[in-house]
Amino acid sequence: FSPKTRNTSGSRRISFNHHGTSRLFSDSINTSEPTPIDKTSLVWLRTSLRIADNKALREAIKHGSEGLSVVFTWERGPILSTPSAAFECAAVQELDRKLRDLGNHLKVINVDNSIGSSIYVIYEMIETLRPQTVVVDASSSENYHDARELQIILEANPTMNGVKLISITEDGSLLPFACIPRALGRSRSGGRIFRWPTFLSNMSKEVVEKPMPPPTDLPRPLDDKTDALPDLNSAPLWAKNLMERWGEVSEQEAIERARSFGQSGANPTTLGNRGASNKDTKL
Repeated sequence: FSPKTRNTSGSRRISFNHHGTSRLFSDSINTSEPTPIDKTSLVWLRTSLRIADNKALREAIKHGSEGLSVVFTWERGPILSTPSAAFECAAVQELDRKLRDLGNHLKVINVDNSIGSSIYVIYEMIETLRPQTVVVDASSSENYHDARELQIILEANPTMNGVKLISITEDGSLLPFACIPRALGRSRSGGRIFRWPTFLSNMSKEVVEKPMPPPTDLPRPLDDKTDALPDLNSAPLWAKNLMERWGEVSEQEAIERARSFGQSGANPTTLGNRGASNKDTKL
């Protein structure tokens, strides 16, 4: 369940092309077998807000048998000013509930929106918790680049030489960059542009691996501290109306919507009509 879509252009982003990012992060998932000392881990989630079929979480569990910290950086401030922020907050809350049912919890860290702030907050968390393995969910363009920058920072500190960093890129995203043509459609003015229907159509033809089942339990958390998320009631009325039309914000609901879309071939614009007053719509 990946509700977050960000605009990564402008001063908000950091470019690390001079470090050879596209070469260092290959098209395949960068995983490794745990060594005897791999007993604690930290996973930094940013878009993969789900339990089932979460490769980053699975990798962190594999390397963190004696302790696992599941970290999420909240970067939207104390007020839910947009529907996107409201849906993201609801998804984060649902993920935390699922993790608590399995004996862990989501460690939320509130960060400001300045350049590089999330990277250094995660670095400070690594310094404090001292996990032996760090797994980065690199399914967004932010973490795709931030994982490399975090690795550079870790390598520059001799006391962090023993920390192993693993970057996970999922097949369903537009990363690595070789995947981008699957989302490019014809532009009215000529050329090719990103088109959501084109992406959905092409992805529906992809051969999909059998989903991984959700874990049945989790290692203990490395600590119990977490920051508070904004109150969902702080969202503006029009955002709350959109959420009401959508219905339940949960992992299972997202799965049901995806299945319905694949079976019916429905128009993507109907994806939002499953609220209390829209029980009979196609989706």
